[in-house]
Amino acid sequence: MKRAVTVLLSGFLIVTSQSADIRKEPRDREPGYAHDDLNETQALFNEVLLHKFSKDGWFYVEALEQKEFTHNSKWQGYPGYIRKEKVRFVDDPPAHDLVINSPVAAVFAAPAAAGNILFNVSSGTKFETAGREGDFYKVRTGEKSFGWVNKKDAGIIHAAVSEDILRKNIVESAGLFLGIPYLWGGRDPAEGIDCSGLTNLAYRANGIDIPRDAHEQWMSAEKINAAELKPADLIFLSGKKGVDSIVHVMLFTGGENFIEAPGTGGKVRPASFREKFGMGLEGLSKKNFTVNGKKVHFGRIKLRR
Repeated sequence: MKRAVTVLLSGFLIVTSQSADIRKEPRDREPGYAHDDLNETQALFNEVLLHKFSKDGWFYVEALEQKEFTHNSKWQGYPGYIRKEKVRFVDDPPAHDLVINSPVAAVFAAPAAAGNILFNVSSGTKFETAGREGDFYKVRTGEKSFGWVNKKDAGIIHAAVSEDILRKNIVESAGLFLGIPYLWGGRDPAEGIDCSGLTNLAYRANGIDIPRDAHEQWMSAEKINAAELKPADLIFLSGKKGVDSIVHVMLFTGGENFIEAPGTGGKVRPASFREKFGMGLEGLSKKNFTVNGKKVHFGRIKLRR
């Protein structure tokens, strides 16, 4: 029996669960942390998606807040299938002005830490604010519903801070993910994250959206050399098939250190160039930053809001 495919007019969706998988094919991910090529990415609560069509219990969408290039050789939102029960239609995308910067944060029914918790959200989740009372922001949680977020768990997206402070904050955000299991396609600290999910979230939690995947992050970054590295810059590693084919990204923290989500079976960890490559930056320089057929690149994201 053929599966039913219903074509609908395009429209906007937003995610209604803490996170939701976006899949290459309309079938669910198995529990656990085994590598799953069908897991394209994850979208967070309130994230905006462009609806394309429906297929059985799934919508085919583009995750508009997660830019990528590789699928169709053009910049677009990350494409894939998402469960219908994880989203709802909206007429227009919300005007987000607040972002969660704790790994997990509670949304309360009232502006009090002892209040009832409506649900939890993950780092990088964005909200539209509707007021403030004491230490709490009032945030829109649905078409006609609201909740309260403690200001210690969130930041104003367009708050003015110096570049040095912003770099420090991005590094600190990445540090909050230490010990979280690696999950291919993962972008929710409550479940697991992959290498580019780590860097994407560290920037997003500080009001800066960067592309979803390592290769696209490299495409978008200003190319720099090792001597120019500053905290929060990105370190890229190519595959053996070509020095311009980026397969891994790490976040530089200063000195000769970085934070990375190393791969399936691992956890987010701090590391040094010597630990990962068997030599420091000086040694890598003498080898033209090429180790075992893989090229190390360095990039800088423009820190604008």
